Amino acid sequence: MRRESWDLSGILHVNVVQWGSMRPATMCGSVWEPRMNLKKVLTYLAIAFVIFYLFTQPANAAGAVRNLFGGISTGAERLSAFFTSLFSG
Repeated sequence: MRRESWDLSGILHVNVVQWGSMRPATMCGSVWEPRMNLKKVLTYLAIAFVIFYLFTQPANAAGAVRNLFGGISTGAERLSAFFTSLFSG
C-alpha cells in the first residue's frame, strides 16, 4: 500500500490512500470511502423495489400493506393478552 501525505501551508492536511486498499482516505477528520457501504446499497435497492411495486401493482401493494398492519395489530393484541394473563394471576 502506497501512502502519500501533503501539507498545504498549514491550511489543509490530506492523507491519500490508493483506491485498491481497504482503508478509506481521510481529509480534515471526515472519511471518504472509495466503495459504497453494503447496507446503503441494500437500502436503496429495497426502496427502489417498493416504489416499483407500488407503481406497477397498486392493488397488490395496498393488500401487502393491509396484511402488514394486520399482522402488527394481531401481534400487539396477543402480546397484550399475554401480559394481561401474566399480571392477573
